[in-house]
Order: sequence, then C-alpha cells, then structure tokens
Amino acid sequence: MFYCKISINERTFKMARKTFNAAFAIFILAAAVSATAQQAALTEDKKADLSKIHFAIVADNHFALPDSNISDWRSDIFLATINSLKFMQDTLKPDFVVYLGDAISGEGTQPITEQQSFDLTQAFIKDVGDNLTIPHYNVWGNHDGPNFPKIYGYKNKSFRFGDYFFFLMGIELTNYWSGVGKFTDWKYFENSLKENSGAASFVFIHEPIFPPTFENALKVKQVISKYPQIKFIFQGHTHTEQIDRAKSAVYITCAAFHKPPFYPLYDVSLSDGMMLITRYELKDGKYSGTEIFSEKISR
Repeated sequence: MFYCKISINERTFKMARKTFNAAFAIFILAAAVSATAQQAALTEDKKADLSKIHFAIVADNHFALPDSNISDWRSDIFLATINSLKFMQDTLKPDFVVYLGDAISGEGTQPITEQQSFDLTQAFIKDVGDNLTIPHYNVWGNHDGPNFPKIYGYKNKSFRFGDYFFFLMGIELTNYWSGVGKFTDWKYFENSLKENSGAASFVFIHEPIFPPTFENALKVKQVISKYPQIKFIFQGHTHTEQIDRAKSAVYITCAAFHKPPFYPLYDVSLSDGMMLITRYELKDGKYSGTEIFSEKISR
C-alpha cells in the first residue's frame, strides 16, 4: 500500500539505466548460485548450534532515487536506506535479512513505466548489494510489479536454516495498486512444509493474511492452521504494526520503513526456544530498540 504519487523524471532513469546495467549483469550471474550457496554457508556457520537464529526484517521501503525534482522525503528514503543497511551490517549483524515487499515505489504508482520500475529495482539491488554482505531475500510486494520474478528468479521461495524452515510467499496480483490477487502455488507450499515437518517454520508475505487483503487470504490462513509447525507469519503492506494470534501461530504485521522520521526495522532472535523481536527506530540520528515480543515457543 502506498499513498503518495511518484514523479521521477526521464533524466533520472536514463542515468539509472546507464549506471546499473553493469550491476545487473553481475546480479544475474550471482543469482544463479546465490540461493544454494547462501543456504549452504548459513547452515555451515550454524553447525555449532542449530537451535539459535538471528535475522532482520524490513517492510515497505518504497525506495526511490534521490533527485532534485523529487520531493525531499524521497531523497531522505534513499539516504535512510543506506543508513539502515550500515546499521544492520555493523551493529545487528543478523544471519540474513528479509525484505517484506514493496522494496520500490513501482507498479501502480503514477506516472512510472514498466521499464522505469525495472530500472528502479536494479537501483535498489545495487544499493543493497553494495552496502550489505549479509545474505538477503525479497518477498514480492504489489509495488514491486510484474518484473519481480524476472529480476529475482522466483515468486515463492523456501530455505532451511539450521533447525528452522522459511517460506517466502508471493501473490499472483491482478491489481498492483491495491495488492488484489491470489496465492496459487499450493503444491510447492504444502510439499515444502511436509518435507520440513520437523522444523519450526516461518512464513513471510507482503499482503496480510486476513480478508479482504487478497482474494483467497482466508484459504491461506486455513491451510496454515493445518501445520502447527508454522510459528510466525511476518507481513507488511498496511504500513502499521500489529500482532495477532490464530491457534498456534502468531501474525506480525510490520510497520513501513518508508515513513519518516523513524524508518523502523525489526530484529528477530531465537535462542533456547525463546523468541525475541525488537523494533529499531531512528531517533536523534541513531537507531534505538524497543522490545515488542518475547515468548517461549514450542518446537
């Protein structure tokens, strides 16, 4: 969800295309091996203690290039994104980072072409790639547009990290402005959960799993309830933080990063079965944390 209009001029995106073409070629090569290599590296690093995990979450960046013809807050987002990457890299040092969708201000906003959306995604990828060596994954958000699978190489993605299993859920959208659409990859979703039935599991999705956010949200929620191994569902889109419970699972809707001046992000850690979630916000030029969730979870 995004309430502001975007107006990015032709000169800016010509510059972006020229600047990021080389980066895109490198990205495509890296993407071919990144998923397997990252998972192997993470598992290898965690062999000493597979019961511990630590990751960061950022929702709804709505990233835009800074430009003199764009309103100041968009320039601020560009700078805040770099600042958040540095904070995660140097201070939090998570095992990986998940972006919960709407990384860019793309499809559905006005006026912006599909090519400009593509170029803006490359700008975001380069920014993250240049400033974050920690493995990172992206969920398909409505403003990320139809280019997402072509750029990232997946619509839905799953991976195992030590004792834990993670599923990134993408919605097949029919309206990119509102986020209306359906989840369709049931076989992949349920087979993945069955193959990892012994692992505490986490789902990441952009659109919250409660009606009327997308057409078959209720069915998704019903299927999730069949798998008590799913402990947490992290979601974005509404830009407002909210915590809800449904049977064995906890649904956590994350606040949007792009809303100044705090630029929130989330730090999630599990150790000895204790789940701790801390929201970090930018205050007086520095990130400071507030605990929003602390609870023992069953395996």
